[in-house]
Amino acid sequence: MASNKERLHRLVLATALVGSTALAVGCDEDDEDVMPTADGGPKGPTGLLDASLGNGGDGGVAQTPSNCPAFAARPEEVVPPNITANTTWTCQKRYVLSSNVYVKGGATLTIEPGTVVQGSSEGALFITREGKIDAAGTKDAPIVFTSYQPDGQKRRGDWKGVVLLGQASINTISKDTIFEGLEDLPEYRFGALNGVSDDTHNCGRIKYARIEYAGYRIATDKELNGLSLGGCGTQTQLDYIQIHGGNDDGIEFFGGTAGAKHLVLTGNDDDNIDWDLGWRGKLQFVVVQQHKVASSTQAENGVEADNDATAFANTPIAKPTLFNITLIGANEGTKGRGLLLRRGTQGLIKNTIVQGFPVGAIDVRDSATVAGTVSGDLDVTNSVFFQSGPGGSTPFPAETGMADNDTGFDENAFFTAPARQNRTNVDPQLTAPYDIAAPNFGPRAGSPVATGGATPPADGFFDVSATYVGAIAPGADWTAGWTAYPSVQ
Repeated sequence: MASNKERLHRLVLATALVGSTALAVGCDEDDEDVMPTADGGPKGPTGLLDASLGNGGDGGVAQTPSNCPAFAARPEEVVPPNITANTTWTCQKRYVLSSNVYVKGGATLTIEPGTVVQGSSEGALFITREGKIDAAGTKDAPIVFTSYQPDGQKRRGDWKGVVLLGQASINTISKDTIFEGLEDLPEYRFGALNGVSDDTHNCGRIKYARIEYAGYRIATDKELNGLSLGGCGTQTQLDYIQIHGGNDDGIEFFGGTAGAKHLVLTGNDDDNIDWDLGWRGKLQFVVVQQHKVASSTQAENGVEADNDATAFANTPIAKPTLFNITLIGANEGTKGRGLLLRRGTQGLIKNTIVQGFPVGAIDVRDSATVAGTVSGDLDVTNSVFFQSGPGGSTPFPAETGMADNDTGFDENAFFTAPARQNRTNVDPQLTAPYDIAAPNFGPRAGSPVATGGATPPADGFFDVSATYVGAIAPGADWTAGWTAYPSVQ
């Protein structure tokens, strides 16, 4: 009987042979070409995932809807690389990404509740700036993007991830660009289309979905993440999404104005929330849990924020608004900051719990970023800092010598000023924030974070009733019932 690896190689070879064009952007550990482009593909072998996927097993769907067959009974369909007409995926099948798959040419990819999409080592889903996704699961039947490997053998980076590209403004000089590390093809470009930006551009909808074991490092500082958004606009809808066990960042915003609510980012290897290229979106209700990754060379920050890595003053300047965030570090090791703010970013961050980051709670770097604290365009207020920094009690450690990378800016003096209404070394009394198998990020009864938050703006995006600190109100755990925490290796 062929091994799982042999079956996977046969599947990829069969898919690649159908077309005549191939694109390689890097090599995996076996020096195979990755992310080829082809014109079509046959059905692949069945049985590469354990039947437990349909019954809440390791990495599996939380529930199987009554109208969906058991996972093991679903026939497998290998997705062709180009989707150019409106297409619907249902839970009657399971869909395999054995190469790059591009939704383009005005097409919309609809994914119904309970559907499972499996990515092989060469697989990624690109929603191009002339395509759209409509992936709306439900609490009882989330959509799952996961590894092609069997349960128990899934690893970080088993597949490449989900990429949404749009036409909203970014801050590169040309106002459009190629997704980092990839070749200059229309499928990889985002930002202004034909010289015109649209900050309302709709990349589509993802709701009640999980993205597991994704991410790929193309080159140094050039990666595909669990979920990557380039130039997506305000009409894009992202709500109730978990990104788990990724090989790089959980979610990264490359410019644009898209926002998101109800995110659960767990066990991702690098940063969990990352932004650059002038992102000006909004976030509310976000949970981050870092796992300790002993072999990782990544920074492992809760948030890593840039305006632009090479030109700090490029416009539009990154200035998102974040409310009700819970950032949980590994609470051990020598890496990890709650928020790393640098390279000219601005932003308003309120009602945030920062807990368990051994290096520190907040690090502001370089003079361009410090300037935002002076102008009021960069601030963190109404937040709680606990078990962070040296000894777990120094959230804003002093910087001296070579470590002084912010022209003498004093994080401790700035973020503990009474006007900011921040609280340091106050236990938010979360129920089980460090448990990686069965976490509970909600505060216990009587927690001090039940009060002390700022009122979110009444702008149609934010929930103005969330005047507590952190992502979850006492007794109202919105993460329950649709998330899963399978082992990560």
